[in-house]
Amino acid sequence: FKAAKYTEAEKNLSRSLGVKPDREVYLYLIYAQTRLGRVKTLTATLRKSVLDFPGEVRFYRLYAKHLADKGQTREALAQVQAGLRKHPDDLQLKMLENFLKGALEGQEKK
Repeated sequence: FKAAKYTEAEKNLSRSLGVKPDREVYLYLIYAQTRLGRVKTLTATLRKSVLDFPGEVRFYRLYAKHLADKGQTREALAQVQAGLRKHPDDLQLKMLENFLKGALEGQEKK
């Protein structure tokens, strides 16, 4: 993985998740898919990571950022708010929520 063999890493990590969901494997797979630019696959992986590990705040952050980067601000905000329901004290999610709300207000004013 460290040798930047992202395609091979993606295959191996995906195979590993097929056997048993694992937080760290998800994180590495998300990183590999991001580096490879596999937007659709990455979206599916992020969605599944939140479902498999609803208690893992990092997945909400990553999923929301991914959606926001794709211009899906409302969907990103929904993920942030879902994360905040489980992690109400998470400062990064709170900041992201404020940012996304501001972005939506800006879009509505146009």
